[in-house]
Amino acid sequence: MIELAAYVIAMLVAALCLVIHFEAMKLFYRSPVVERLRHGVVLLLLGLLVAHGVEIWLFALAYSVLADTAFGHIEHAVTFFDYVYFSASSYTTLGIGDLFPAGTLRALAASEAVVGLVLIAWSAALAFLQMQRLWDRSP
Repeated sequence: MIELAAYVIAMLVAALCLVIHFEAMKLFYRSPVVERLRHGVVLLLLGLLVAHGVEIWLFALAYSVLADTAFGHIEHAVTFFDYVYFSASSYTTLGIGDLFPAGTLRALAASEAVVGLVLIAWSAALAFLQMQRLWDRSP
């Protein structure tokens, strides 16, 4: 039963990250400020980086709430910033390995890797489209 709960929580956090990212992309892609600025693509990228940061912190919050419960723990994590570090490592699929999940928290870590991979690719695609759209108009 705890395994099912872990996967449900992982999917809920993933869905929330998708919504956050979609809203950030929508906000910045056709923003009048981005359209008017010479370096509007930079503003878009900064906005997307903030969105990625929020998503990393959201997963870190989930780890900190679920760790040291029946869901398992993050080996060697002591402070909240250890969870942020582990989350960033998982989100970017870097997976350094100095911190690692045990128990059903592995489901959350696995879903974070997939979410991070998809959202980073989505951000790159949007940045490319924005550059393509605005590149010819810049002096």
